[in-house]
Amino acid sequence: KKPASSDFDGKANVKKSENGDVYIDNIPMVNQGAKGYCVPATMERVFKYYNIPDVDMHKIASVCSTNVGGGTTMASVMNDFKKVCNTYKLRMGTVGSFSINSISQYVDKGIPVCWTMFSTDEYTKRMIENTDHRQNEDFDAYCKRIKDQKKIPKKFEGAHVCMVIGYNKKTKELAVSNPWGERFQISWVRFDDAKIVSRMTFVINPR
Repeated sequence: KKPASSDFDGKANVKKSENGDVYIDNIPMVNQGAKGYCVPATMERVFKYYNIPDVDMHKIASVCSTNVGGGTTMASVMNDFKKVCNTYKLRMGTVGSFSINSISQYVDKGIPVCWTMFSTDEYTKRMIENTDHRQNEDFDAYCKRIKDQKKIPKKFEGAHVCMVIGYNKKTKELAVSNPWGERFQISWVRFDDAKIVSRMTFVINPR
């Protein structure tokens, strides 16, 4: 197989806004559907973004032994799926510390960060509400709104995989993309909330 990087330019997809938002555009949406295929759907999105069309979530689910209803183990992703990445000359590895700075180093190159986390009810509710306010109200008012929000509780439920595709260092937010359809192409979450629900981050890096 040819390397994805032979016709891929990540930096061309990075957008910057006056308010400090930096995010990756043009990542194809794949809806995980009712099967709970968050890992396979997210992996398919990454592959399509890297211009590799012939790997879909059903093939990935087969490689990673994903059960219907969800349940892809991260051990399988980091071992079995790594072999698939190698086939396409993609490198797979962990990001290290979960910080805006470490994530921004990949986003600035147009490389999405795969994020394993707990999508708890409280986290998801706040993500949706904050994103709606962010889109529909004055940005300064929005910044004040999120500044003093209480911490969400730490719960080990709702294991999920999505992508971090952007950041804003001024507002201390991350841009997240979930495989749930177009409405969830980009949502914004406070880094303080993301830190509470985070498990690990890894990247699939085009050579």
